[in-house]
Amino acid sequence: MNSRWRWKNGYYEHRRCDMRLTKIENENNSYFIQFKPSLLQIDDVRVYEFLKTSLKDGKIKRRSRGIYLDSDIEIIRLKVSHQHMEENEFSTYEELLLSVLE
Repeated sequence: MNSRWRWKNGYYEHRRCDMRLTKIENENNSYFIQFKPSLLQIDDVRVYEFLKTSLKDGKIKRRSRGIYLDSDIEIIRLKVSHQHMEENEFSTYEELLLSVLE
């Protein structure tokens, strides 16, 4: 388990390193924030409503211990031998993954 995550009360607790903040060019005070699925330990209706109205993708849910942010992205783990990569002439894992998904 990655040390950035801490399991607590059935959820992963949020850390600053579990998000990406990008300033939106040509817009004053506008940022694009991406979160890994996590629990924000904030119990404030105003924060919840702000996040809910600002959400582009994913889900936001109120829980008894805070606000849960969930992305609709699933993680794919791939293990492949070096021999298989050479036999099928894949130079990158991305090429292999794309061939599997097609």
